[in-house]
Amino acid sequence: MACVVLSFLTILPVVMGDITGYLGDSVTLSSGANSSWILSKIEWSIFSNITWIATYREGTLHPNTDRFWQFQGRLRLNISSGDLEIRDVRIGDALVYSVLLKDIKGEQQNKNLRLTVTGKALNHNNVPVLKVQSVGFR
Repeated sequence: MACVVLSFLTILPVVMGDITGYLGDSVTLSSGANSSWILSKIEWSIFSNITWIATYREGTLHPNTDRFWQFQGRLRLNISSGDLEIRDVRIGDALVYSVLLKDIKGEQQNKNLRLTVTGKALNHNNVPVLKVQSVGFR
């Protein structure tokens, strides 16, 4: 007698968001995870070849946030929410970021975020006089 096991995987649609970060500051990229989820996998990536920059797998003590040279020492991954903080934002951080989340029940969600990096120079009256902007595209 043959036994057939069916497994259903729910994949939620990809969402695109935009966020602005300021040179030298920190910015948090929201994963948009369902607050009821217990995350078993988090994968933040850049570029179309899915270059991982921060990952987490259930059962590991700490997330891996030093995967790519450009971000070494500047990332903090929240393993409860899936949110990714980038510290000391730089012009080169203006990219499209992708996150893949999986909860312990097997549901998955993808989200893309476009980070725009802006810098402001202030004159002696603390009035913005210069705005430099770079937008990353995939």
